[in-house]
Amino acid sequence: LPRLASELIAWGEVELVDGAPRLALQGEWTALQWPLAESAVVESTFGSFLLEGGLPYRYRLQASARGPQLPSAVFDADGTIEQSAVVVDSISGKVLDGELRGSGRLDWSGEQRWNVAIDGRDLDLSKLRADLQGRVNIAGQAEGYGLSADGRWTARIDRLSGTLLGRPLTGRGSIAHRAGAYDLDRIRVASGPSHVDVDGLWGPSVDLEWQADLESLGIVTAGLGGSMSGRGTIRGPQARPRIEGSFRARDLVYGALQADLASAEFDLDLGNAHPSRIDARIRDAAAGALEFSAITLHGEGPIDDHGFKIVLDSPGSTDGRVAGFEARLEAAGRTSVDERRWSGDIERIRVDFTDDTAE
Repeated sequence: LPRLASELIAWGEVELVDGAPRLALQGEWTALQWPLAESAVVESTFGSFLLEGGLPYRYRLQASARGPQLPSAVFDADGTIEQSAVVVDSISGKVLDGELRGSGRLDWSGEQRWNVAIDGRDLDLSKLRADLQGRVNIAGQAEGYGLSADGRWTARIDRLSGTLLGRPLTGRGSIAHRAGAYDLDRIRVASGPSHVDVDGLWGPSVDLEWQADLESLGIVTAGLGGSMSGRGTIRGPQARPRIEGSFRARDLVYGALQADLASAEFDLDLGNAHPSRIDARIRDAAAGALEFSAITLHGEGPIDDHGFKIVLDSPGSTDGRVAGFEARLEAAGRTSVDERRWSGDIERIRVDFTDDTAE
């Protein structure tokens, strides 16, 4: 395969007998990928195989694998190749600095039914994201029909345990896929007192409910401190859903930014069938030396014709370079959901200092 700089070598014997031939083949490869002629979903830098016997043939594989969405792994597998199916009796390997075992079956005739079971032990989450310190154990099953992107399948987590950022980690739930839609059934991931719950449908039409209670926002992104609780719904066409919910966060810290309290209630109708609304408040905040006793945002109106007002109350900066002030900004604008762009006009800015006024 010169275009891909790939190499596949095989040697052995083929005995022609009545029915299927008897095989005694072995081989090795370097730099293989799938699919062959498009962007790789999975790559294998090296591997070897053994194929022997009459139908059903026995096989053994040793290989490496990785992909844009897959962690690097080295594994062994053995099983049988039948007239209309391939069976993986066992697969074991090293991945995320832990161990992964599994089994499965794929029928390549009829509805192309397949199933797989996995059991991962002591998997290191920091290999996925450096700041996610912890190790997990996971066991689950998946089954489906067909290998195309729109094939139907169901995946279930039977067990998720371990630690994340020094706290116990657990999880449960299942996901089913059919005709481009994903049915998320009571998915919960919990780490100590923190948890995220998601339930509902995600597809061309969306009907999702979510609830979160996070004691440490460092789980969300590196460098973010504080806690947050919230709940909400997403309903309607995927391209233009209605998003309703609320959240409350405490002790927020991100670099030089911090806030004792932040909260918001929102009802955003991206389909523009109803007026949208958002009310957000931040209390006792700071950006470096500049302090704010309160920051409020109120916005309402249709997505394509709305207004909002921001008010900032500040006692000034701790170094005395900025005097105390109250600032107000009023604006009107429109959002292009398709272009992901907002445009508008600032209608008024007013800043009242303790010793001066600007408008």
